[in-house]
Amino acid sequence: DVVRFGNNKSIEESVSPLAQRFFDHTSAVRLSVLNVIGLWLLELRDRYSYFHMLLPLILTGYTDDVEEIKETTDSLWWDIVTRPNLGCRELVKRHLIRILPAIKNDLTDWVVSTRLKSAQLLSVL
Repeated sequence: DVVRFGNNKSIEESVSPLAQRFFDHTSAVRLSVLNVIGLWLLELRDRYSYFHMLLPLILTGYTDDVEEIKETTDSLWWDIVTRPNLGCRELVKRHLIRILPAIKNDLTDWVVSTRLKSAQLLSVL
């Protein structure tokens, strides 16, 4: 709630630690992160300015091993993209130029799990 109703600039500082939580072994942690990102994508006042940071996180949920996380991702995704005048392809297309450099960097990361998640995300995009 602090991020939603406060200064949205704190999103930039929060995205990296949240992304790291997608590597947590506990599915409840990953699910919580997914729900926070979904809430931000739906309710932040300036959410469109942060789509390039938040879209990769929400889409990462599609590659999770836990079925509940995949289902939650799908539910959140359709809530996000069914907003007026936004389609899935158009939304990703608009922000792809800003998403791909980060994925490229992660694909060469020294941590195997980071490279794996990045490759999985790239296949979703």
